[in-house]
Amino acid sequence: MPSVKNLDKTFAPKSFNESPVSKMLIPKEKEIGLLCRDSENKDIYSNFDEQFKSFIPKLQNEEIKKVVSSVFGKEIVFIGMSTSNTDPIYSRLYITNNNKLSALSLSSEVLNIECDTGNSPSFDDCIYAVYGGLIRAAILTNEKEITNNMDLHKLISAYIYLIFLKSFGQTAIYNDKQKQFLNIVCIFIYFTHFFSYKPGPVISIIKSNFKEMFKKEYFDELLLMLKKVKYTNIKDIPNIIVDLGIYSGTPSKVYLELLKLINNSGFYSLISSLDLLIPMIILSKYSTDLYSKNALTSLKIHDNIEEIMLKYINKIEYEKSVLFY
Repeated sequence: MPSVKNLDKTFAPKSFNESPVSKMLIPKEKEIGLLCRDSENKDIYSNFDEQFKSFIPKLQNEEIKKVVSSVFGKEIVFIGMSTSNTDPIYSRLYITNNNKLSALSLSSEVLNIECDTGNSPSFDDCIYAVYGGLIRAAILTNEKEITNNMDLHKLISAYIYLIFLKSFGQTAIYNDKQKQFLNIVCIFIYFTHFFSYKPGPVISIIKSNFKEMFKKEYFDELLLMLKKVKYTNIKDIPNIIVDLGIYSGTPSKVYLELLKLINNSGFYSLISSLDLLIPMIILSKYSTDLYSKNALTSLKIHDNIEEIMLKYINKIEYEKSVLFY
């Protein structure tokens, strides 16, 4: 049996924000152990590394090739032995107390990695899981800058609006006023869910940074409507739209349509924490089975979010630990 380490006390899993789902997913991430890069596992990693490197040139994006090759060259990508499905946690991050990335271990169960050989029929997904892990690491090690990046907030809240618009359906949310109501609700909930802001400060943010997105004749009415919203969790967007009389269907119908669109992995990423949502948005435009292609909304939004996140990936600092070797 290969030697595996569980380092929960030294490297406790993190999430950008707390939500009922992010709390539920922390134990899943803890289930991903780390197969050490030691003499006992030398042959396993020799095989794993050779195959991993052979797939990198097949990536579509040159920038991704560069960042994945760079982190792989640091020998901080590991096989993570897991005994259950950790979806949507495809990789476990080991981040130090001083916000440096020490290791990234891939979930063997989800990515079909044979822990005794290092083989996998899904090495393309393994590579995208590393990329997704780097996006998560960039978010978790740059929390303050992410929090202050209004350009990023505008893009992500626009994504949330578009994915819910797809879920409600064009025949249900069909006129401009309905769409503007849904849009401002998505912006409002984005800040209350992912940043735990109170309603008053969120309304101030909307007035200062989002006003130009809305028609003048609707804006004051939209702000008054927001004062009636009693929910703060992103999963309650359908409840809000129904309560306000904008949608005549049921919230459960919207949830079912959303699950059909983005599957379980996308749904849990959407309603959990920002460090899971952003990788889902970016990776859904690539040829990987990690997320549903139906999670794609506007390619321009996905591209612009990725462009911002690549800058944060390049700011990640690394610190190797003797515990892993």
